[in-house]
Amino acid sequence: MEHIRVFLDRLPFREWRIMRYLIAGGTSAAVNLSLLFLLTSVLEVWYIYSAFIATGAALIVSFTLQKLWTFQNFATDRVHVQFPMHATLAGTNIIVNTALLFILVEWAGMWYLVAQVIAGAILACVNYTIYKRYIFAE
Repeated sequence: MEHIRVFLDRLPFREWRIMRYLIAGGTSAAVNLSLLFLLTSVLEVWYIYSAFIATGAALIVSFTLQKLWTFQNFATDRVHVQFPMHATLAGTNIIVNTALLFILVEWAGMWYLVAQVIAGAILACVNYTIYKRYIFAE
């Protein structure tokens, strides 16, 4: 474990931030996929409703981790700006995620979990840029 910490401490801040973003995103994705699977396969909720709920929960996890851990933005003076920006991004993400999921499942014939991973990866790239440049800009 110490070897990993030494390796991570040697990384430049920018690369470490990207790693934190990926870990936080992975955690959020795990929440998303777990809830999606639980709701759809276990509780037999329609996958579109499941995706809506799972994505909402994952976005809360993502925002908290991105703000506090990835971008280490502990200031509270901009929360009144950051929260509405995040809420707008979250709403957009839910719409885009659901549309991508529907297209990939219904038109491309993909399994809903694979489709969700693809949609999530696309949104992750776009969201990093938005978080970095606008929501948590230094």
